[in-house]
Amino acid sequence: MDAPGEVVKIMGLTEAELHRGLATLGRLEMDGAGGRLLAPQGEVGLTWRVLPSHRLGALRLPVLELRLDLAALTPAARAVFLRRFQTVFQRGGG
Repeated sequence: MDAPGEVVKIMGLTEAELHRGLATLGRLEMDGAGGRLLAPQGEVGLTWRVLPSHRLGALRLPVLELRLDLAALTPAARAVFLRRFQTVFQRGGG
């Protein structure tokens, strides 16, 4: 079960893509497979792990689990941060 203030995302991207996206949201301070993001809304704790890739025929899709610790943010700041997060990591599709 997720801890209070924690959001878990399963994402189809590489660690490099994750780092690039997070860097657009604030100052990223990394420590191995985790760290913190100093966003305008406040500090967000981060941990992630690479999961086995998904396979579609000959195509392999990267997968990772990202945990966002939003406990330091007010409810209003959480909503703003999560909207921005969704926009940054939004992918096209049908």
